[in-house]
Amino acid sequence: MAKWGEPSDETFSEVNQVLINSGLDNLINTKIIINDEQKKKVIVVKKIPANISFAFNNDLLITVNESIFDELPPLQKRLCIEEALAGTHHNGNNIVVGTPDTNTYHSFLEKHGYDKFLVMEESIKSLYETQKNDGEDPKVD
Repeated sequence: MAKWGEPSDETFSEVNQVLINSGLDNLINTKIIINDEQKKKVIVVKKIPANISFAFNNDLLITVNESIFDELPPLQKRLCIEEALAGTHHNGNNIVVGTPDTNTYHSFLEKHGYDKFLVMEESIKSLYETQKNDGEDPKVD
């Protein structure tokens, strides 16, 4: 499978639904792409530099390892997207993509519970391990 590409309609819809539910869809132009060689994190969220944002009219880049993402059950897919976006918000004229810390994820963990988060994390680790054992070891991003 190609390293970079466009997401499937299902992946696009699932990520976009979380963006809509969070209200970010009205504030931030987002580009969703796939990179099935992305390792450790299933979804990576990055702020696009101002000059590239201006040129391509996108403020946020969401990169999904779709080969892992597709194997997750629906609830874990949603949790994975929400976790990746937990620190992302619009602050006046700026887009902020927060780094993972206790404050960023406090409301996420409070909303979903630590047990569901742990199950999701273990499922992701297991899927990466299975992929590695199958000889499809993705490279480190």
